[in-house]
Amino acid sequence: LLKHKPEVEFKDSHGRTPLWIAASKGEDEIVNALLQSGASPLVECCTCKTSVLHIAVQKRHLEVVRLLFTRDIPVDPRDARGETPLFKAVRNNDLEMVKELVERGA
Repeated sequence: LLKHKPEVEFKDSHGRTPLWIAASKGEDEIVNALLQSGASPLVECCTCKTSVLHIAVQKRHLEVVRLLFTRDIPVDPRDARGETPLFKAVRNNDLEMVKELVERGA
């Protein structure tokens, strides 16, 4: 499919891109393929300002988070509530995720 150069930045009615959706489901192979095809890891859902990093952390997808950090992304974006990915990891009591984010500068 990606060989046909689909629109990887297409947004649904909630502002979610294919990368955002793949990250939310923990689909690391799809996330990697989309990143390789030029999908921006900086997009956020237009309704809640949740970034791709936020949703991957919130859903506890550590491998997706590591893939996202292969790109130059900020570690502390804030969503519509002012919450950072680190805040979400702490709230989830996800020690591995907290360590990963702190090692990245959160």
